[in-house]
Amino acid sequence: MALDTLKALRQYGSAEAVAALPRYGAQSHKYSHGTLVVAGGSRRFTGAPMLAATSALYGGAGVVIACIPASAELFCTVPQALIVHRLPDDGRDGVFCSASLTAWSREIPKATALVVGPGMDNRPQEDAFLAEALALSVPKVVDADALNRISANPALLPSRLCCERMVLTPHEGEFARLAKAFGLAVEGRSREERAVMLAVATGCVVLLKGAGTIVATPEGDATINTTGNPRLATAGSGDVLSGLIGAFLAQGVALAEAARLGAYFHGLAADALPAFIADDLAPVIATKIAQALY
Repeated sequence: MALDTLKALRQYGSAEAVAALPRYGAQSHKYSHGTLVVAGGSRRFTGAPMLAATSALYGGAGVVIACIPASAELFCTVPQALIVHRLPDDGRDGVFCSASLTAWSREIPKATALVVGPGMDNRPQEDAFLAEALALSVPKVVDADALNRISANPALLPSRLCCERMVLTPHEGEFARLAKAFGLAVEGRSREERAVMLAVATGCVVLLKGAGTIVATPEGDATINTTGNPRLATAGSGDVLSGLIGAFLAQGVALAEAARLGAYFHGLAADALPAFIADDLAPVIATKIAQALY
């Protein structure tokens, strides 16, 4: 397939989202709703992984484990339902490093999905940890500084088979860095074409954030989300989205569909609020999901 091939483009709205939501019977339990592990944070950025993990709880994941560097101080209220594990860090910048891997490996057997990147900071010493995380076979969301590390070192992306289980969630700045790293000639292309180009080049599902968020697949299909508004351009909003997509992945929703569902309900919550910060979104997301199901 040529890198600029866009096979199909459609809008993604209420009917598609309601049909795709995971449903459970009376005998379901927390483990049938999946276990999500969120890896992120640093000494400089402590709130991002907590936003993602909290969003995942509200999004329906049965168990959420947030793994953060040991020296990252939490200056926010953490839901008591959230499990927080501290991993050894580099001791200098308070970021993940090769020393984090032993403790990290104890969390992975529990995971049905991962979110990697929120608040990680952009430091080369993270690459050993990130390479191990990206190579895991479970479905995962890759966001924020994990994307920036891939831009700096494209070899971090593992085999094509592993990339088939990966959602990349760049905003326009992160996308520009990724496009340059993978040698994509995106100038003059539409947003949906650009998203498809990156999806084809990497083998990953790509969610390109922005007005009318695009979800593109390596097969050349793309959807345009129909919810959301400019107020989503606020700090932490993307972390909430990553956690929500991770929650759907943990519950067994297919990769591209989880990305579409996440974008849809993230935007729907924003449309329901007259004013908000990112912290306000997750409870409203839960309400909108419940209304769609019941």
